[in-house]
Amino acid sequence: MVTRTSIPPDLIPADEAAKDLRVNVKTLRRWINEGRVPGYRLGTRDLRVNLAEVRAALLRPVGDGAA
Repeated sequence: MVTRTSIPPDLIPADEAAKDLRVNVKTLRRWINEGRVPGYRLGTRDLRVNLAEVRAALLRPVGDGAA
């Protein structure tokens, strides 16, 4: 189990990532729910993302064979 003290430093809260990406946090959460970008749930309310993974997913062309 991941504890607060063992959270990898490259995982940041979704609200911080949304600010960095200049999108609403609801948009980022929707992208995660749609499977468009990866997200990691730590507990029931803590949603985190790896910003590098999110950026890579957003830059990937649509229809790249991931069907």
